[in-house]
Amino acid sequence: MRSQPKKPRRWVLLVSLTALVVIVLYTSVSLPPASGQAASAESELLARQLEFMLKMNTAFLGFLGTVGVLLTWFFKNNLDDAKQVAGEIVEKELQGQVRALVAKEVEAWERTVLPERIVGETKVDYFLPEGQHTREEISEVKLLETRGFRKPVRFCTTEQALRSLRGDITILDLENKIMPSGQPFRSLPDDERKDQAQALIENLLKNVLPASTVLVVYSSERLNLIKPAYPTQYVVIANNRVTLLSHAANTAYVAYSDR
Repeated sequence: MRSQPKKPRRWVLLVSLTALVVIVLYTSVSLPPASGQAASAESELLARQLEFMLKMNTAFLGFLGTVGVLLTWFFKNNLDDAKQVAGEIVEKELQGQVRALVAKEVEAWERTVLPERIVGETKVDYFLPEGQHTREEISEVKLLETRGFRKPVRFCTTEQALRSLRGDITILDLENKIMPSGQPFRSLPDDERKDQAQALIENLLKNVLPASTVLVVYSSERLNLIKPAYPTQYVVIANNRVTLLSHAANTAYVAYSDR
């Protein structure tokens, strides 16, 4: 096998040839013109040299242009790829952030809207025993509808009518109750009022209302502890209009869970 020429020799030869060409060109260009034919010959030689240099310059510029186009194409394609990759990364990150933000907002929206939706779906039976008033005269009925409970709030004055309704929440109104004698229930002596209220509530829980029910007792007077007839019966006391609306809304969640 032939031994390969060493790289230093190639570089020395290349540098030598380059130097020789430069010296020849420089000598050819820098020699002073002679008279007569010598001057004419040198002029012709210079013209040919100039033409050659112009062609070489044109070729070199063309070469640089081609290289420039290739480099531009190469870097542009890579830049487009980089832009696409970066765009995909940014889009993926944004989608993740947006999903998290939307999920958080939806969760907050559900915490706000769901309770109101429950209230809006809750059927309320308003029971005024031995009622001496009409539905229109009881402002609490209008307040419950304004609060957002399912319309209409069903008003009744007898146990038989109450038994047929079977709503989600039952409100027992002792605050507006009028005795057959015309005396307001709340004006009765304490012991008599408490005894009658206790008997009325126990009868409703045991004989009128279903085994799973929510009863809100509306009375400004303090009543004795009320024990439900069944474990799934819930009883709360509301002593004014504000607590009546509040307890009705809160117990709506209990009724919703039972449903």
